[in-house]
Amino acid sequence: MLSAIACMVLSVNLYYGATDYTTGGQVTQLQSFLQTQGYFPYQPVGRFGPATYAAVRKFQIAQGIRPVTGGVGPITRGVINQTLCGGNPVPPPIPVPSTPVIYSVSPSQGAVGSTVTIVGAGLSGENTIMFDGMTAVRGVQAVNGRLTFTVPEYLQPYCPPGAYCLLYVVQTQARAYTVTVQNQSGTSNAAMFTVTTGTQAQPLSITGLDAPAQLPLGSTGTWTVRVNTTSANLRYSVVWGDEYLHPAIMAPGSTQVQTSASFSHSYAQAGTYTPTFTVTDDSGRSVSTGATVTITPLY
Repeated sequence: MLSAIACMVLSVNLYYGATDYTTGGQVTQLQSFLQTQGYFPYQPVGRFGPATYAAVRKFQIAQGIRPVTGGVGPITRGVINQTLCGGNPVPPPIPVPSTPVIYSVSPSQGAVGSTVTIVGAGLSGENTIMFDGMTAVRGVQAVNGRLTFTVPEYLQPYCPPGAYCLLYVVQTQARAYTVTVQNQSGTSNAAMFTVTTGTQAQPLSITGLDAPAQLPLGSTGTWTVRVNTTSANLRYSVVWGDEYLHPAIMAPGSTQVQTSASFSHSYAQAGTYTPTFTVTDDSGRSVSTGATVTITPLY
């Protein structure tokens, strides 16, 4: 098998998700090489998946290649080519990139949606901005040693290459975060950034309830709840007092805040009732209010 791939030259970088179709058959060549070295105990399939990723990492560790990325960049390609062809690696060896370094974060605080610049070194290629180890912004390109990004509304837990992770997001809160930068060279030192106004920063409160104090039996009344919040998604529910919980009414899923909602109801029996209205925001907080209404009989 070794002679079949003797003096193989990998001419493109190979990373998770690459296929023979997009690389001119070089994924199969890589897998054949890893197989002869004892790192890939499978038949080549021409797709760079989890097994290939793990095999490349083992090869990098054994060869002292740093950082250990699981991808085949210029350095790993050079070592593979040198192993098979001898002499100088192809392409020529290049210095191992330094781990990214953060010199400063400016400004050091800001609201969701504000623009932030990171100044540092080793920020070549695509960079991922992390907040407390969670992914904030992907694919940020460095310009003159600077990364510029917008503080996001949501953060996503980190999912390593080759892993299968449940995709979900959490809201960016108004608090201090540890900021790091990740790229193909590794993870940077940590700097601090404080989010001054996040999606959960403002309180949730009911500012008013327009409600009838008295209604004739069988007539329909209207109740309007007024809310103070910055949340983009509010859920309203009401217990009328003459039945069990009505289904929750949900505000449209948009960036506009629905700060009021109106409900209509009629009572089938005379008496005094206290309908209770509950508002829940997208961070799980809820507030309630109620007002007494007297239903007078028809004579």
